[in-house]
Amino acid sequence: VSGLEGVLASNGNVILSAVDGDITLGDTAALNDLSASTTISVTVEGNERTFVLAPGARVESLFNAGFNTFRADKMQLEGTISVPTGLVALLPHNSNKALDLGSTTDAAPNTLELSDAELSHVTADTLRIGHGVTGPIGISSNITMTSTDTLRLTAGGGITQTAPLQVANLALASGASLLNVGNDVDVLSAQSVTGGVNFVDADGLTIGSVDFLNGMTMNNGSVVVTASTGPITVIDTSATDDVRGNSVRLNAEGNEGVLTVQSGARVRVYNTWGELYADKMILNGIIDSAGKAVTIALETDPGPRMDTSFDQGYWGDPVIRSGPEPRVATVAEINAMQGRVLKLLGGGGGGDDVVIELGSGGRA
Repeated sequence: VSGLEGVLASNGNVILSAVDGDITLGDTAALNDLSASTTISVTVEGNERTFVLAPGARVESLFNAGFNTFRADKMQLEGTISVPTGLVALLPHNSNKALDLGSTTDAAPNTLELSDAELSHVTADTLRIGHGVTGPIGISSNITMTSTDTLRLTAGGGITQTAPLQVANLALASGASLLNVGNDVDVLSAQSVTGGVNFVDADGLTIGSVDFLNGMTMNNGSVVVTASTGPITVIDTSATDDVRGNSVRLNAEGNEGVLTVQSGARVRVYNTWGELYADKMILNGIIDSAGKAVTIALETDPGPRMDTSFDQGYWGDPVIRSGPEPRVATVAEINAMQGRVLKLLGGGGGGDDVVIELGSGGRA
């Protein structure tokens, strides 16, 4: 317009808002079609209205740790959003709108649909999708997150999937059931006040801190984490409890899979049961079961009889050693179990006595 190309704020924020109707950002002759020295906010307020980022259009903010928001019930992201050291939030404007991650159309009513290709057009230190008054989030097609290492999902109606999700760092700020065996996350955190989180990963992962969520803490739900192969590691975060739930199950189910609770870390079961499954365990932290049962067991897949209950009989006797030799657990590690009941599952299939073997100077 009048020789000016795009919208540029060289010393401040950019705020664009449409009360009714769409906002379309086209590809101009400028290098950046929308840019700010600090943060950017684009809001399309109308019900079912659309924010269109046209092919070739570019949005940029280089402000360190800036919070940039894009709110619309529908989005078509064919251009580029570049916030390499800041945060980008993609949000429906109106409440109770569902989100479909993976959809390649924008036809579903009351649903913000974002394809993997559209999400790959967003480069940010952290990408947040959804908020507390959003409806459910569903992952309907493979999401690879090629341009952003950290993803935070928040939904008022829970998070589910029918296709895998791959991202280095994942924060879940809602109850979630993400059970696709193709999921691949390196660091996982979760927090929910209304439900639990059940997560399956293709290989090993760490339960740690992602986007200000520390560990996995459920106020009214369970924590279930399964690594199909590779280790599960619980690190000591700034949270009081690094894993907390009504019930907790940590399952490193791969052959020779290792479950580690690092020194200073705490796994807390506050209502029903705790279960730790792995071929190897390093338990230097605390397992606090508040008087509830804690089960420590080898992870069992169907063996010769294709029957997990029978195939436990093919285990060797559980051995607990102190000292530097390879071991399942040390006495100190077992003493860290604060539950009243500790079950060691194993034996020769005929009710053999459990063998507890201590190193020199140890005592049963």
